[in-house]
Amino acid sequence: MKDDIKKEITYKYLKEDELNGISRLIKSMKKQSDDILYIRNNSIEYYQWMYFNNPAGDAVIASAWHKGVLIATFALAPKKALINGTEMIFGKPMDMFTDPDYQGLSIMSVLTKMVFEEAYKKGIDAWFINPSGNSYPIFKNKWGYKELFEMFFRYRILNLKILASTIKTEKSKKAALKAAAFFGNPFVSLKRNKNYKYDIQKTEYFDQRFDELWERAKKDYKNAIVRDSTYLNWRYNENPDKYDPYILLSGGKIYGYVVTKNTLRRGVKTGEIMDIFYDRDLPDAGHELLLYAQERLYEQGCGVCQAWDFEDSLLSKLYLKAGLKKKRAIVKTLFSPDCEIPNFYNKEHWLMTESDGNDV
Repeated sequence: MKDDIKKEITYKYLKEDELNGISRLIKSMKKQSDDILYIRNNSIEYYQWMYFNNPAGDAVIASAWHKGVLIATFALAPKKALINGTEMIFGKPMDMFTDPDYQGLSIMSVLTKMVFEEAYKKGIDAWFINPSGNSYPIFKNKWGYKELFEMFFRYRILNLKILASTIKTEKSKKAALKAAAFFGNPFVSLKRNKNYKYDIQKTEYFDQRFDELWERAKKDYKNAIVRDSTYLNWRYNENPDKYDPYILLSGGKIYGYVVTKNTLRRGVKTGEIMDIFYDRDLPDAGHELLLYAQERLYEQGCGVCQAWDFEDSLLSKLYLKAGLKKKRAIVKTLFSPDCEIPNFYNKEHWLMTESDGNDV
């Protein structure tokens, strides 16, 4: 039976007018409702934005079809990156989806080969990927992908009462509420006592001042996605999802920004620190941006605040100082093998935040 189905499956690169197929596929695979789990938009508009409106170039999207129905996809989105001090086009594979009824047919082996071969033709010869639990051993053990660090979420509880309201058992709920009463809100004292040195405000648009910030501050970030105004407007303003960007100013000049987003994880409203970038020549700029972001997330009703990190990263000390001290959930992160660019595999050179993953 499987052999017969395999013979009927056709493969091709997905076209712009076929995006309704991928949106349908992903929505049909979702196991939890949006009031329990909401990470990102899965509309046709989202895939139009990600795959075909990308300023770094169109994505490479391989697809598998059976009897006119899209049953699997795998994609690689290009991104402009600074690697070892030189700007280049870098890749981020994503959306590795197979309809459960068609798993076990080696479909993804075909799709990954299609995507990586086409990426090489386009001059993209390095990338990082966040593989699923099932595909992780294939990428690492079979294909030799390199694991430079163990990515995880650093998090902080902003409101214990919000967490308690989502706990199922009455006993656990009472325990959480009792802890909330004992500790008070673990965020209130910090919020009341902090006097900011700098002006921090929300922004609606990323103008040329962000290009100036990137050119001025990139010296401290050897390997990073290029965070210029073109990229930032595409990532946060043109994206169908909602983000909240805040900027820090001193003397009328922008010295940094932080971007947040609200998601739902296991029914808990969660504040994501999507990205933070700042000029390290200004003392406490990053620290104040993180504190300010947490205040806004608390006001928005988030029970938890979290951010991507790995041990001894460029941001670890900053997160710890701002109260994001607990760890949870490993985010598998692998880098493509055989890259000859110096320091590509040097973990100390990488600036990496949740926004770089494309999945939130």
